[in-house]
Amino acid sequence: MNKVLSEDFRVYLEALESLKLDIGVSTDVIGYDANVVDLIPRGREQLRNHRFMFSLGERSNILKEIDQPGLVPCISEANSLKYPYEVIFRSLQKLLMDTASSEYVNIHLFNLSTIMVLMVPVKQNFQVYFYQSILSR
Repeated sequence: MNKVLSEDFRVYLEALESLKLDIGVSTDVIGYDANVVDLIPRGREQLRNHRFMFSLGERSNILKEIDQPGLVPCISEANSLKYPYEVIFRSLQKLLMDTASSEYVNIHLFNLSTIMVLMVPVKQNFQVYFYQSILSR
């Protein structure tokens, strides 16, 4: 079961990585090493407005909305949707918790039913032994 679940998580994580919205690039950091070639403006490069790139803004609310459904990568890819890292993180954590919870419940129910099946003969034998010991007195 470990191999099946780890493979499913790996595939899901790879699919989610393709949906990641790139908010910052290497040239957006403060200590970016600019050489002479970078100082010459090139016509083919597009300048992006990254004024509020490092502020959380609305992204902080994403993690607070934990009850939102997880992402379905094939639907998001078909609609060409990209998501910030927080949405991908929330979706992966939700899948992990749902899987762990359902596995726990299944194991608990299986063990409970197994224990009940095993305990019925023990209980019956105990009752027979108990009644025999009372009657023999």
